[in-house]
Amino acid sequence: MAASYLLDSNTIIAGIKAEPRALLNRLAGLASSRLFISSLVLAELQLGAEKSSQPAKVHRVVQVFIEGMEVLPFDAGDAMAYAKIRAALERKGQVIGPLDTLIAAQARARDLVMVTDNVREFRRVPGLVVENWLR
Repeated sequence: MAASYLLDSNTIIAGIKAEPRALLNRLAGLASSRLFISSLVLAELQLGAEKSSQPAKVHRVVQVFIEGMEVLPFDAGDAMAYAKIRAALERKGQVIGPLDTLIAAQARARDLVMVTDNVREFRRVPGLVVENWLR
């Protein structure tokens, strides 16, 4: 079975900026049914739009870029995965950012490959498959 992917905000922002070209080629080669974003990532993107000098324009650009991708709400299964991951990272003294932990939990709970430029943080999460399409 082909892998499905959860895109982090930095990957989506790079895609919107059309850099690097390899990222756009990779995205174009995948069916949108295999590309997902977390509602938490959407919140990050919307915050970025609100803080920009042209919020309405940036919101439209984001919506166009993610069109066809399913936005995954954070659910009870994701919450349980978060609790287990956070506890494991705390025991090892390798805690990552709270939002990154929530997003990683969602990817792991749903067997999605985490696509991010923030590989160093996400690779600390046990059992999470991480790919960087920007390098």
